[in-house]
Amino acid sequence: MAKLAPVKCFYCGQTFKRENTEYVQVSSKRYAHKTCAEKQSQIELIKKQTFELASSWLGDNLNIGKYNLQYKHFIKEGKTPEEIYQTLKYWIEIRQGKPERANGGIAILDYVFGEAYQYYKNQAENKKLNKNIDYQAVKQNLSNSIKLTVKPTPIAKPKRLKFFKLN
Repeated sequence: MAKLAPVKCFYCGQTFKRENTEYVQVSSKRYAHKTCAEKQSQIELIKKQTFELASSWLGDNLNIGKYNLQYKHFIKEGKTPEEIYQTLKYWIEIRQGKPERANGGIAILDYVFGEAYQYYKNQAENKKLNKNIDYQAVKQNLSNSIKLTVKPTPIAKPKRLKFFKLN
């Protein structure tokens, strides 16, 4: 069997030998690591979901050029496609942001990113804390609890002062 020439991964840029590594043929003469290709397909899926969410939210007001420019800007800033999607989802579903404030793009996400991050961080912490709760035991304790009925004490009306004595 002839030795295959080393190739460069289409996505990460690392050189690898095809006989030693699992690879995927991206195009006729381009190759990529299998893991890099799977990661890239996941990123493309999230990117598509983000666009669909933005287009359903903005409707006809979506400016595709502006959207793409802002999306690339967020990626350059170091935000992942997953973070962009989750922030947009937070803005639309949780905060119920109005499309009029977006002006045809997604630049508003820059202002709510920290708030969305904190929200999802709190959600994860709450989920982690509630993971170990035995709901059957809680339900049983609530049903076995003692019910007290307290009668309210009547409020005594103050005696009225008599200023004049009439016979």
